[in-house]
Amino acid sequence: MKKNFDIAIIGSGLTGLTTSLALSSLNYKIALIDPKSLIFKKNMYSDNRTTAISSGSVDFYKKIGVWKELNKYACPIRKILVEEVTSENRSSFGSANKKESPMGFMIENQYLLKILLALTKKNKKIVKYDYKLLDYNRTKEKVIVTLENNVSVHSKLIIGADGRNSFLRKLANIEVKYKNYNQKAFTFNVKHEKPHNNLAIEKFLEEGPLAMLPIVGNKKNNYSSVVWSCNYPNYFTFLDKGEKKVETLIQNYFEKIYGKIKIVSRIKTWDLSLTHAKKYTDHRLLLLGDSAHSIHPLAGQGFNLTLRGVQKLYTYAAEESNFNKDLGKKKYLLKYSKRHFLDATLLILVTDRLNFLFSNSNFILRKFRRKGLYLFSKSNFTNKLFKNYATKGALFSLKNF
Repeated sequence: MKKNFDIAIIGSGLTGLTTSLALSSLNYKIALIDPKSLIFKKNMYSDNRTTAISSGSVDFYKKIGVWKELNKYACPIRKILVEEVTSENRSSFGSANKKESPMGFMIENQYLLKILLALTKKNKKIVKYDYKLLDYNRTKEKVIVTLENNVSVHSKLIIGADGRNSFLRKLANIEVKYKNYNQKAFTFNVKHEKPHNNLAIEKFLEEGPLAMLPIVGNKKNNYSSVVWSCNYPNYFTFLDKGEKKVETLIQNYFEKIYGKIKIVSRIKTWDLSLTHAKKYTDHRLLLLGDSAHSIHPLAGQGFNLTLRGVQKLYTYAAEESNFNKDLGKKKYLLKYSKRHFLDATLLILVTDRLNFLFSNSNFILRKFRRKGLYLFSKSNFTNKLFKNYATKGALFSLKNF
């Protein structure tokens, strides 16, 4: 059974859904391929993580008609506080003044996924195939995708949005750079006695960077999400002694600001690593999101980097929309590869070095980061650099991207 489309997208997670909605808004016909059906059941959804959405990403979601549905679940970040716990040095960015634009937003993944799924199901330009990708072949003009049940999808471009262990990337024999950070991520939600006042805090502990991030939980703003990158071998202590040990640590470091704190979700843990594809495109093939780059969660820029990739693709799709809707043309793939690979590589480099600096208990590095935070707090220039990184994922504005 043969079906013709403009684009075939492998993977229906946050990246695949967002890309499908963005490109279909330009009247591209999309085949969305993933064995998982477009059904959201909260009792079956175990991901308690949150996603940071930068101001630029919000603008893009507005452009493709998604943000109005997400807005009620999004908690604005108005101020960011950065602290080194072994010293009294701290830096703050932004303002609690609600008249000023937020630095970004936090949204729980369950709500982000729920909205994207609902919008995709209603979109007549997107056809969902609940089948597994088996193989694909490429000719000069098209891609022929073979699915289970003898379904054959023909398209002008195939996009891999199937995660860090991308099957499409493996089929295309695209190599990856891998780095094990020897850290384990702990993510969970907490309820606290005092309101968060739209404050995000990044504390650099001896055990590794820990972020407390505001989320929408109730009208009193008494809920936050915790993302902790715990170093080896410290994480064994917290894995062995369980939730109470983690809760005590959070209470000790944040009680002055939040009052009494209680963990209200399951603690999810996973190993932290970097996966970076050595190229993002091949003939009529393109990698997006974690398929191309899965980075450290420090500063929460992973999904924003993905959205910047989707935005670049959207720009080229808009340029091509009045012609043959052939986004698989070599000129578009070369533009995307050149611009997004540089964008991602710079962000990965900065994030990787910051994690090394702030996750290391070495005496010399500890003194260096204390001095660094002091300089950030005193210098308008360095303050702006760090604010730009935390809110946009770049030290400088890359307008050409």
